Amino acid sequence: MPVSATFHSSMSTAKPSMSSAVARTPSSSPKPSPMATGAPSEVTESAFSKWKVELQRKLLVDQEKTATEERKKYKAHEDGKFWERKQQLHKKTADQFGKAKMEVEAVRQANLTRGAEYKAELEEMKEMAAQQREEWMQFGHELTVQHGPEQAERTKARLAETAESKAEMGRQVKQEAQLNNKQRHTQRTNRLEEKRELVESTKQEEFSVPEESKNFSFHQKEEKGGEVRRTERKWKSLSKQEREAFLAHAHDNHEKNDYTKEHMREARKDVVKKNQEVAEEERRRKVNDAMVALEKTEETIAAKRALRDARYTARYVDPTKAKLMGQPHMEAAQAAGVAMLVQPLGPSPYKL
Repeated sequence: MPVSATFHSSMSTAKPSMSSAVARTPSSSPKPSPMATGAPSEVTESAFSKWKVELQRKLLVDQEKTATEERKKYKAHEDGKFWERKQQLHKKTADQFGKAKMEVEAVRQANLTRGAEYKAELEEMKEMAAQQREEWMQFGHELTVQHGPEQAERTKARLAETAESKAEMGRQVKQEAQLNNKQRHTQRTNRLEEKRELVESTKQEEFSVPEESKNFSFHQKEEKGGEVRRTERKWKSLSKQEREAFLAHAHDNHEKNDYTKEHMREARKDVVKKNQEVAEEERRRKVNDAMVALEKTEETIAAKRALRDARYTARYVDPTKAKLMGQPHMEAAQAAGVAMLVQPLGPSPYKL
């Protein structure tokens, strides 16, 4: 049966303004049913599409719930295995700690034994050194008793000889130092004397230069001075000429600048007049463009209204599709073809 061409009243009237919405009273007529205005059902295509999307999401949620339950069971199983393994490792670690403690204690006892042995050896060596010192002292005492005061005299004499030899060596060192200082002073004095003689000889050579050489040098300097003065006069003349040329060029530039300023006012008036003409032309073009745009807008509004009227009847679904929305979601998914859009889950890696 063809769909009737009757449209809803809101499709043929313009959108109400704010003033009309405020002025509307609660006693306005109720909105008519879509089927009364020619629609095949009460359910729109957008509502049916939303229902299909929600149905697809429900199927995905069911799949995700099933996968979540499998993951939880698998996790509980793995946690139990992990706990058992952890208890075994704890026990093994405790055994290893106990064994390591015993080994550390054994090493400590061995170190204590070794330290005690080293201390005993050290005490024994100290006793041996003290005994040897006592023996040497006893031997010295025996020598003193055996030889009497002669040994003491010989020792004093030997000490006196040693002191005398050291004093003699010190005197020799002082004499050598004095001799070195004297030689150094002599060398420094000789060097200064040589420098004085060199200065005197240089002065004699300088003052013994012939008078002709001095005159020749004086004439050369005088000639060079004259040449420099001539060059300076030439530079001053060239500088004066260049300054005069610069002043003449600057005067010409000032005259050109004044001429340009006089003609700039007339040129500015021409530019302002031309800009006014261009602006007037632009204003006329904008008015024409606005009129053309208004005509196009009206044509577009008319085309959109016609398209909206044509789409009104096509936005409601068939009654058979509308009935599917009241069925259980699994049966409705099979009937609406939504179940085919949801891909079945692959083999789960969490199955026990």
